[in-house]
Formats: sequence, C-alpha cells, structure tokens
Amino acid sequence: MGSRPRAEARAARLAVVAVVVSISIFGAGAARGDPILELPPVGRASLIHAPARNRDPGVPGAPSGGGRSAAAAGSTDPDRLPGRTGTSELALVVEMSALAVLGDDRRTIFPDAGDLEGGEPELAVMRVGLVGWSGCQPFGFALRADLAEALRLDREDFTYHPLAAGDALVDDLYGAWSPRAWAQLWLGRQPVPFSRFRHLEHALLTGGAAPFVVDRIAPERRWGAAFHGDLGALAYATGVYADGGVFEEAPSREERVPEDAPEVDADGVPLPLHDPSTGGRVAIALHAEWTPRAPMGPGPLASPSSDPWYPVPRVSAGAGALVRLREHGGDRADLSMNGAGKWRGLSSLLELILSIDGGQVALAAAGEAGFLATDRFHVFVRADDDIELEWWTVGGGAGWFVTADRWNKVTFFGWVRRKQGAAGADADGVIVQLQAAL
Repeated sequence: MGSRPRAEARAARLAVVAVVVSISIFGAGAARGDPILELPPVGRASLIHAPARNRDPGVPGAPSGGGRSAAAAGSTDPDRLPGRTGTSELALVVEMSALAVLGDDRRTIFPDAGDLEGGEPELAVMRVGLVGWSGCQPFGFALRADLAEALRLDREDFTYHPLAAGDALVDDLYGAWSPRAWAQLWLGRQPVPFSRFRHLEHALLTGGAAPFVVDRIAPERRWGAAFHGDLGALAYATGVYADGGVFEEAPSREERVPEDAPEVDADGVPLPLHDPSTGGRVAIALHAEWTPRAPMGPGPLASPSSDPWYPVPRVSAGAGALVRLREHGGDRADLSMNGAGKWRGLSSLLELILSIDGGQVALAAAGEAGFLATDRFHVFVRADDDIELEWWTVGGGAGWFVTADRWNKVTFFGWVRRKQGAAGADADGVIVQLQAAL
C-alpha cells in the first residue's frame, strides 16, 4: 500500500520538473524567440496614418523615425499579429540594392545579380509593393514586384518559359491568416524558410546577399502554402511549394545550357551553375529554430548598444529539411543545421547543408562573423564551401549604416571564389553596394 503514495509523489515531482523545463524552454516572456516568417516591416510610407516616432530608435518595438526598430527584438507577443491591436495598416514598401564591380576590366558573378561587368552599375534588387493588414481580423498580405529582374530577362526567356519569366518579376504575392502566434497560414508566392540565411529580409543580409552556396541550393521564393508559428523560444515553419522550370526562371535558364558546355562563355563569364530545382515538381520544406535565452534580433549582425539584450550572451540553433520531388525520379533532399551567437559587438552564424541527390552525397557550409565597432559601422568576414560543385569562396567587407534602423547602408565587399583542385573559371571580385528601403 505504501508504494502507491510514493509512486504518486514521484509522478508529481516529475510533473513539476516537466512544467519547470517547459517554462524555461518556451518561457512566459513574450520576447524570447524570433519568428521565422513575418510580414515585411513597414517603414515611413504608411498610406493610412503617419507612423509614430520615437527619439530613441533603439527601443525594441519603437519606430525608428517610422515603423522599424534598430533593436527589433523579435517579439512573440500575440499583439504583434495583424488584427490584434485594432489598427489597420496599408503601406508602400520600396527596397533598392545597386552595386558595381571595382575595376573596369573585371568580370565576375554575385548572388541575386548573376554575372557582373567591371565599372558598370548593376541593379540587384528593386522591390516595390504594398503590405497591409486588418485592424479587426487576423488577415494580412504582401505584394512586391522586383523590377530589377526585368533588366535580366530577354525575349528567349518569355519564348521558352513565359510563366517562369513572369514569375521572376514577382517576389511576394501572398495572404496571411494569423489567428494565433503558434498557428499562422500563408498562401501564395512567399519565402521558403529552409536556410537560416533565407529567414532575413534582403536589406538585412550582411553582405547584401546570401552566400554563394546558399543562393544556389536554397530557393528564395516559391508558390505554395506554409504553416508556421512560435512557442516562446521555439519557432517553426513548414510548407509545400511548386518547384521546377515551369514556375521558376533559374532552372529554366539552366535547361537551355547544353550538358557538355564549358564552364564559361565566350567572354569568360561563368555559365549558370547547376540548380537543384531543375526538373522539379514539388518541394517540401521545414525548419525549426530554438533560442533558449533571449531573442537574437533581426539579421546575423550584433544588436545595437541600445538593445536591452546587448550585454547578454545569446545563442540559437536550428535545423531544417528540403525535399524536392522531380518529374523523372532522382529526388533530392537537403538537410541543414545552423548555430548563431551574439554578444555585445560580436556576432557569428554557421550553417551546414547535407545534400543527398540520387546516389551522391555532398556537404556544404556557409558562415560569417562580424564586429559592430559602433552602432553605425560593421566589419565582417564570410566564407562558403560548395563541395558538390567544388567551389569555395572567402571574403570580407565593411558596412556603414546611414540610418539607425539599418535598412539604408553602404557596403564594401571583396571575395575570392575558386574551383577546388583544378584550374577553372574564377569569380573573384570587389564591389561597392548601396542599399535603401522606404
């Protein structure tokens, strides 16, 4: 008879321990984790009302001369969801990223922009669109077109793959239903949250673009449906997306390159590298991110000194999977693991991607580390290794933030990109890049 009370007491203790562990992981604090997917931040161009201003742009949640905060600590407060505050919003969003290779006789390639010619400015991104949400219902939307893509398309693109060429101009076209912080549904053309580097708005990427290997392996946007949310320190996202050359321009361009073509064209510019989405039909993606102690904040670089979490050592870890189902078999799976850390002016992010394509298994890695010398000046180093294609890249640079919210900056970035173990077309370069967002 005495064993039952002891068993019940043991069970009660275990229950208490489980509750304590759950609270420590998921936490009652509203701002512990960072959501994987959010509507694009609204800046100064509200079409309904003038956004409130705050003299201290570093206060989390406070506008930075508009609707964006420099600290922006990624709150999991349910009030951040569309419709929960009773305030509707409709805003014009504009983002521009222009770059130029330093050197009149230099030709190279860069993520998002393709091949670059020395001395000639290149418009990498020119997004224009609308973001809005209802003040009485949990509905929002994002509509953004990338006008820079129009400069990279030609008549052949529309002749061979008209739908893919048209889709290349559309970055975001989705509706968001967000009844709870832990249960949100997006439908339409939207980001694919597989890679940790892909969770960020383009303007917040340290080097002005994702690393070379991430740009090749992890798709940026696709048509599909995604379910996501967060439970305090744990954020998650999963989705099903259309894939392949019918809807996407990159695979369709690669399909027009002969299999026995050399690595460079007649001008010495590298031809399109192998895109894992070539021949694809459907892609299934998922990702989970754990932030056990405190929010990391937006982007991979360190938080400004005004962030309350600035002196606190913070880490996060995540894992993801991307499965591509192809038309003629030979399906592909990519698995990712990442870790990040921030403390005062120091920051780092490392991601490993294991690719399984038919009978081939390859490992890729991308990482960066930075030092925020002041709230406006940042220096960084970056490297990636694409073992599947035998390319490696290493480089570094510096950025100057024109505005405190970090959405307007000037970046200098130089890199060395070479073929492993053999003489081949290199893609070294040094660029100056201007980024601006309204």
